Amino acid sequence: LDTGAGYALGPVATGPYRVASYTRGKLAVLEPNPHWDRSTDPVRHQRARRIEVLLGVEPHEVDRMLISGEAHVDLAGFGVQPLAQERILADPELRANADNPLTGFTWIYCLSSNIAPFDNVHCRRAVQFATDKLAMQEAYGGSVGGDIATTILPPTIDGYEPFDRYPVGDDGTGDLEAARAELALAGMPNGFKTKIAARKDRLKEYRAAEALSAGLARVGIEAEVLDFPSGDYFEVYGGSPSYLAEHGIGIIMFGWGADFPDGYGFLQQIVDGRAIKERGNQNMGELDDPEINELLDRGATCADPVERAEIWQRIDRLTMEHAVIVPYLYPRSLLYRHPNARNVFVTGSFGMYDYAALGAED
Repeated sequence: LDTGAGYALGPVATGPYRVASYTRGKLAVLEPNPHWDRSTDPVRHQRARRIEVLLGVEPHEVDRMLISGEAHVDLAGFGVQPLAQERILADPELRANADNPLTGFTWIYCLSSNIAPFDNVHCRRAVQFATDKLAMQEAYGGSVGGDIATTILPPTIDGYEPFDRYPVGDDGTGDLEAARAELALAGMPNGFKTKIAARKDRLKEYRAAEALSAGLARVGIEAEVLDFPSGDYFEVYGGSPSYLAEHGIGIIMFGWGADFPDGYGFLQQIVDGRAIKERGNQNMGELDDPEINELLDRGATCADPVERAEIWQRIDRLTMEHAVIVPYLYPRSLLYRHPNARNVFVTGSFGMYDYAALGAED
């Protein structure tokens, strides 16, 4: 029965496992579902007698548990932190249990076009040019952490085509003269103040936000980094236009991947003006361009894969003209798995381990 706020505490199990117990924010324990029938579900497997999912664990503690053998995989799938990365890459034995795939995501941050001064396109473009993408890449561990991004669509999605609307120099540290020129066009030659929302429990994202703030300061843009929890980030904070407006938060950090590996699956929620919501909003730039909306509708019903890919490419370019989304990294995760993990492989669509197939040597 739907009990409102308690609805999620009694989920119906239709797969190979069911919830044996759940301690909110701490632990979920799964056990084999005796009502599951493999003959009706050939895709999934039942390879474990018990699965424990530890929740709310600090990132460095997650890495310690993985390397010490106390956990098999990190369910978040975003890879180890920089200190653990250095240790794994330096140790051949540990490196043998690591993988470094493209994730199918693009790390981006949004500039809210309804919050001053980002209601001025030249302020948004100034931020694009002043972004130190190299420093933000370093926050994720350098080249092992990902490739510097210039497009919203990642290389793993049909419709991706490389282009660079806002070049930040051969070294990736920013084009400060271009940024100052945009500030002059905005009538703010000395810069302005704003705030950045980021999730501190996603340490690499938070460090990237700090690198962004330092880069923008070079042209007089003062951006204070605020930390928020992951759990309510989209529902209460970054995904709430009213909260952002009330607190003057113009920059919102997040990463984005497709719910299904297609241009529509990747783009619709973050660029469609009709997708803007009061809570749980993903179109954080609050972009509402009739041409983009119409292209999304066309792409959703287009049966020609070549034409459809061209539509996604066109939307990518149009969105970058508005400058509400700043792509800075096509992330690679340095994933670490327990030596006893079995049937481990990375899904091409999402760049994470396929948890439904995962097993472990007893």
